[in-house]
Amino acid sequence: MFRCPHTPAHLKYSYGFNANLSGVSDNDYTDPAHTVLLYEAASGQPNAHDDPSRLRSINWDGQYVHGQSSRWANFVFADGHVQAIGMWRYEEQLDNGEIRVKP
Repeated sequence: MFRCPHTPAHLKYSYGFNANLSGVSDNDYTDPAHTVLLYEAASGQPNAHDDPSRLRSINWDGQYVHGQSSRWANFVFADGHVQAIGMWRYEEQLDNGEIRVKP
């Protein structure tokens, strides 16, 4: 799956990779259940990647989590689980360390 059904039709891709994890092996994670691996991105480009700590803006300009009209976005964590998180909650969890963007 390359594109979220809620992504505007002119964009072909809507997921991004956490660039902080490039080259990281499975043994390098200190908390994989809380480390963002993939996220809904707004770049519309194939092979999108960025630092998810920048994912605070909800718009289609650049690589940001777009969230749906309800301001929710899906995240895949390094342990493999998927979670829909409200963007207001994502920012809070990122700030308090509940969500990690580095291994």
